[in-house]
Amino acid sequence: ASNITFGQTLAVSVLSGGVASVPGTFAFTTSSTAPSAGTASYSVTFTPTIAANYNTVTTSVNVTTDKATTTITASGFQSLEYNGLPQGPDSSTTSSTGTRSYSYSGTTYGSVTYGPTAVRPTNAGNYNVIASVAEDANYLGATSAAYSFTIAKAGLTVTADDKTAVQNTSIPSFTVSYVGFVNGEDETDLITAPTADSPTANIAVVNNYSIVATGGVSDNYNFTYVDGTF
Repeated sequence: ASNITFGQTLAVSVLSGGVASVPGTFAFTTSSTAPSAGTASYSVTFTPTIAANYNTVTTSVNVTTDKATTTITASGFQSLEYNGLPQGPDSSTTSSTGTRSYSYSGTTYGSVTYGPTAVRPTNAGNYNVIASVAEDANYLGATSAAYSFTIAKAGLTVTADDKTAVQNTSIPSFTVSYVGFVNGEDETDLITAPTADSPTANIAVVNNYSIVATGGVSDNYNFTYVDGTF
């Protein structure tokens, strides 16, 4: 009997080499059987051409069922936002029951190459994940196409703190406050922390002056600046 592939029935297997003392045909007794992968014995029935004179005879034959190919498709959220924790798609669709694994790679917004690694990325950037499924009892292993996803920068609002001073005294130190840090981070996690200044301030002239925050640099945060008043 010729080999078949998992998912096919015995009807696909071609019987050959059978010998009988009278004319007739060989066929699987239950041709609709769809075997699991492997080699096993299956019943074959010989039906004589002149059924009125001869009885049918049942024998058996080994059939090898090869493992089938399968596919795996990665899935999950493709638009994420930086939260200070590892994240990325970790789901997939496949017919196989084999063990699944995921490989992540890409480039951070700081132009740092990431992966390939089984660890999901943390930093903001553009990434791909490739899903794989191991061989199981009936299916060969498979690897998915690359599935892209992005971890966008988180928003960080930087506000210049309001300050006051008495005319003809010293200009105070300008400071800023933050809203939007994630996962317990602070200004020490920025590449460059913003600074504040009031470039038009004249301590000799009573007036309201703008305090402007600028200069923040981060691979994981987008800055929004709010002026203060001096």
